[in-house]
Amino acid sequence: MTTLPHILLGSALALFALGALLSLLLGRSDRAALAVGSGFSLTASLAGLTASVMLLLSGDASVELSIPWSPPIGAISVGLDPLTCFFLLCLFAVNGLALLFARSWLLPASAREREGREGDDAPPRLGPHLALLNLLALATAGILVARDAVLFLVCWELMSLASYFLVATHHARDEVRRGAFVYLIASHAALVFLLILFGSLAHHAGSFGFAAMMAAGVPAGATGLFLVALAGFGIKAALWPLHIWLPDTYGVAPPHVASFLSGILMKLGLYGILRTLLLLGEQGPTLASWGAVLVALGVVTGLIGVLNALAQRDLTRLLACSSIENVGLIAVAIGLGLLARAEGHTALALLANVGALLHVLNHGLFKGLLFQTAAGVQSATGTRQLDALGGLYRAMPRTGLLFLMGAVAISGLPPFNGFISEWLILITAFRESAALTGKGAFFAVFGLTGVALVGGLAAFCFVRAFGILFLGQPRTALPMAPRDPPRSLLAAPTLSALLCLVLGVVTPLAAALTGAPAALLAGQAGSDGLGANGMTPFLPVGIVALLLLVLVIVLALIRRGLLSRLVVREGPLWACAYPLITPRMQYTAASFSQPALSFFSHVLPRKPKLVRPEGYFPKHAMSGDDAVGDLVGERLLIPAIRRALDAFGRVRLLQHGKLHLYLLYILVTLVALLAWQFSSR
Repeated sequence: MTTLPHILLGSALALFALGALLSLLLGRSDRAALAVGSGFSLTASLAGLTASVMLLLSGDASVELSIPWSPPIGAISVGLDPLTCFFLLCLFAVNGLALLFARSWLLPASAREREGREGDDAPPRLGPHLALLNLLALATAGILVARDAVLFLVCWELMSLASYFLVATHHARDEVRRGAFVYLIASHAALVFLLILFGSLAHHAGSFGFAAMMAAGVPAGATGLFLVALAGFGIKAALWPLHIWLPDTYGVAPPHVASFLSGILMKLGLYGILRTLLLLGEQGPTLASWGAVLVALGVVTGLIGVLNALAQRDLTRLLACSSIENVGLIAVAIGLGLLARAEGHTALALLANVGALLHVLNHGLFKGLLFQTAAGVQSATGTRQLDALGGLYRAMPRTGLLFLMGAVAISGLPPFNGFISEWLILITAFRESAALTGKGAFFAVFGLTGVALVGGLAAFCFVRAFGILFLGQPRTALPMAPRDPPRSLLAAPTLSALLCLVLGVVTPLAAALTGAPAALLAGQAGSDGLGANGMTPFLPVGIVALLLLVLVIVLALIRRGLLSRLVVREGPLWACAYPLITPRMQYTAASFSQPALSFFSHVLPRKPKLVRPEGYFPKHAMSGDDAVGDLVGERLLIPAIRRALDAFGRVRLLQHGKLHLYLLYILVTLVALLAWQFSSR
């Protein structure tokens, strides 16, 4: 039955398509393309967000539509279920905030950069850029609503190509071209595994439709197919050791594109893993083994991600690496849900899946906030190198406050939203360690320890980032006097910060949005999710967060009132006989993180950068390292990829540029396929 939410959702998809088309047609005028392209995308996001929330809260989120199509496809199926509706909610929220930021970011930057510049160095026109942004959102929505493998893979390829061109926006720079190319390779490597996965499932079911795959029962070699899905979707999600492409890509993308990539495209890998689990339909000990794999993989991914973030001196690369850490936490929660489900603990499985899904939404909100405030810092200072900055809070108070709110949220501290999802993951692991037996209990304890360690290191990482950026004194002379960006650029991060605060305080709302999809993943499809009793763990957290927020506001007002009555005098600060504190007396980014990185030096390959002091009164000395990956990625995976590329390079000998040889190749291939087909009968 078609209802208002379904109409709104269909309208959102149509607006994305129309926005892409009109942006191309208006490509000669940057202002017109930006107004129309972003306007359609924002309207679509608002309509889609409204529809997703209505469907999740109403419990009427299951519908499927099959469109007849000519062979070999047979039919194109689209549909909704609670899992799809929740990821659509994340998509529309992240896309809307990214486009709100892009409206103010793109046009001034385009006009400023294009002034006096011609040829390859000039930035691209905004018409194609806005068209790609709308196409990317449409393709992402297509992946989520797809109910057959063909449509899923077509939308996956569209998503990969659109995001590749968006990453390569400023392609005149070498590092941008390299990052975009690495992303393209990673996306198509993932596609190879997905072709194997869906081809095997279609062969077993006799159909490309997801419904037929689920009805066909558990296929032979289900564990092998799960590992294939883990490889294909794990590349997109940047799970260890398939994460090595991410810092180079996210570090060069425009801020609104990086917000979308980190906030939703990474999560498509997690969505794919969850959808595969529903398609395979495995139960019992096998499900427990899959959960153990995800818990172990998630802990290692989180640890490697946060340690790499600690080692970065580039602000954007730091945020990119922290995305790896958060995906690791979500993978741990999914694994805990499988462990609980395997032993029949439905309540624990529900809590684990609520934690996983809630962190998907939370990460999309606070990571967009951090990427956008980081872009404001770079725009105001001309650099994103941590060791070149410092003392920015006095010059950029609004940006500093927003970055601080994002840092508190991503560190998992109350009263922001990161706390509730990480707390759910921790409390689930703690309860499972007592409730489960054997392997399940061991991996629950391992997950509990890993999440606690990763959470502590994440807080340390963002204390470092905020302190180096905004506190102390400037470490170098900047090319321009820093100041807060215009209010229009702060609108999107301000809205993100408010949403992070609302979800951290109004915890029943978070539970209501995630209850139905969590029930589907826990094998309780059609139930009311957490129900009235399941809301109990959320209420105390929300009350404590609200009380903490009220306490902070009251103390701030009291402080302001007391200071308003005092006469404040400024004088020299006593600094142990030093007449003046200089930037040389401050921690650098490397020295701040060196103790933690030294402890984990056996995990991360270290590339020392050492400048020894010279003379009795040295003017300069520097010691530190930049972590670039991990032992598996650096010593095994990257060399293996290079050898594979060298091997594939030899195949170019077949590419002569002669049409008659290509026709011969096609003929030989067809004859071989016909021979194989007849021999198999």
